[in-house]
This record gives sequence, structure tokens and C-alpha cells, in this order.
Amino acid sequence: MKRILTLAICFAVLAVANSSYAQSSSSGKLKPDSRKRDRHRRHAPKEPNFGMGIKVGANMQYMQDSRKLFDNWIKPGAMAGIYFNMERGVFGVQLEGIGKTCRYYVKHAAYLHLRTWNVDFPILLTCRPFRQIPVLDRLKFVAGPEISFLVSAVRGDRNEVKNDFTNADVAAAAGIEIDLPLNLHVGARGLWGLVNINNTLPSAEWHNHSLQFTVGYRFLQ
Repeated sequence: MKRILTLAICFAVLAVANSSYAQSSSSGKLKPDSRKRDRHRRHAPKEPNFGMGIKVGANMQYMQDSRKLFDNWIKPGAMAGIYFNMERGVFGVQLEGIGKTCRYYVKHAAYLHLRTWNVDFPILLTCRPFRQIPVLDRLKFVAGPEISFLVSAVRGDRNEVKNDFTNADVAAAAGIEIDLPLNLHVGARGLWGLVNINNTLPSAEWHNHSLQFTVGYRFLQ
């Protein structure tokens, strides 16, 4: 009987010792795994951020023409539209739909006034080079092509002169935007016309250039 009791006690001690060793081994293995998971979380790629909103502002238009037909002063116009952007890390893409008005004066016709209505579609790359720096992370640079379609062109006497211009224009755009509190942002952008929009005078080059200043509101970010 004593032998049986002694064997039972030995088996119990061995079982407890084996269980304790298994628990200590498993707990020791979990720590490196948890560290690996933490490193994976820190170095995992950032999810893209999506934004959408509206903007309004001033379109300051200037017509450069080879025959000096137009007054070379900048003329104010209006603009308004919507935008959608996606950012991942420092870089992103921004698409816009903008309606704008442009004004021109023809010098050799007693300063004949012209007004055009256009719909623009900028396709812009965005960059936040100071994303990791507080305050400066609100700064965003944009650049890319902008395609513009002429909707209407009217003289001061309300006669339609749309046929004097090409139906489409392409410009190179570049600018800066600054995020503000309350989901607001302000921006300034320059556009350099790349296409001759003259459709009436032979051998004359007309190119649209403009400066745009906008205020926007983000619905989604």
C-alpha cells in the first residue's frame, strides 16, 4: 500500500512539474509573437483617405494673343464646383468639376466685351511633403492637366460668338491648398493654356492663362 501511495505521489509531482513547464514555455513564445505583431502594425501601409467637397472663388483670366487683339489686363470672373480626392501617405489624386466665367476685351473694336462660360475638369496629383510636421501638414501642393470645354461665348450686345473659339482647351495647372478648421480650406492656382483656342483668324495664336483663388468646404475626409 505504501508503494502504491508513493508511486501516486511521484506521478502527481511529475504531472504538476510538466504542466508548469509547458505554461512557462508557451508564455515565453507569445512575447516574440506579440512583438512581431506590434512591428507589423507599425510598418503596415496606411489606408487611403478619401475626401469630397465644394469650392467657390475668383477666376482671374488673361488672354495672350500673337496679334495683340485683346486687352492684356487680367479680367475677373467667377468659378464654383465640386472635387473628390484620395490620399495615401504623402501623395494623392484629386479630380474636380468646375464651372467658370471668363471676360475679355477686344481693343480694336472700341473695347468690345466678351464673356465665356466653361466647364473644367482638372486631373491633379497632390503632395503633402510636410505630413509629419504639425501645422505644416495642412499644406498641400497640386499639379496636373486641366481640360476645359466651352459652353457659351457672348458679346456685349448678346450675340453668340462661340464659333470664334475652339470647343476645348487644355492647360497645365499648379497650385497650393491649405486646410483650415471647421473643414474649410483655401487655395491658389495658376493655369497656363497649352492649346491655341483661336478658331476665326488665320495665323493668330490665342492662349488662355489664369489665376484662381478659392475657398472650399469638405463634406468627407
